[in-house]
Amino acid sequence: MTVQEKMAQLQAVKSDIKQALIAKGVDVTDVPFTGYGEKVAELSGGGQTFVSVITSGNANTPTPLIKECNCALNRVVWCLYIQKGGDDRSFYHYCRISTSTDNGSTYKEAYYGSIQAVNGAVSTGSFNPEGMIYTHIKVEIWNGTVYNCAGCAIVYYEKVAN
Repeated sequence: MTVQEKMAQLQAVKSDIKQALIAKGVDVTDVPFTGYGEKVAELSGGGQTFVSVITSGNANTPTPLIKECNCALNRVVWCLYIQKGGDDRSFYHYCRISTSTDNGSTYKEAYYGSIQAVNGAVSTGSFNPEGMIYTHIKVEIWNGTVYNCAGCAIVYYEKVAN
């Protein structure tokens, strides 16, 4: 897959996220993609941030993204979304979410799962840390095959109210 094709898939995923926000009544006029986290927070009254990871055709090679949070959390919620590109074979995207309480020295797996890579497929889940203080959240998403496919993992974390 060429860089141009990968960029086209990324643009499609970004557009889908934007349309989902608009459908929920969130104004994203003149908001860059990097600002969508704050817009997602508006959906539930604030206090949340998100991490988004994109992958395409990189068989079994996780793309990690680490988010520093340094706060006590009420809950962590994730959504996996698939934007399939040009292939009708059946395969899966995998996602692992890990948490750290020691400044990223060690991580404990909080979630590991997969979603069939069908265009528009969505999988969601959550866990409740019950006020545990996490320093970092690491998200890894990868395509389980070499076939072309783009996906996105969005992770929300809700801080304990002061």
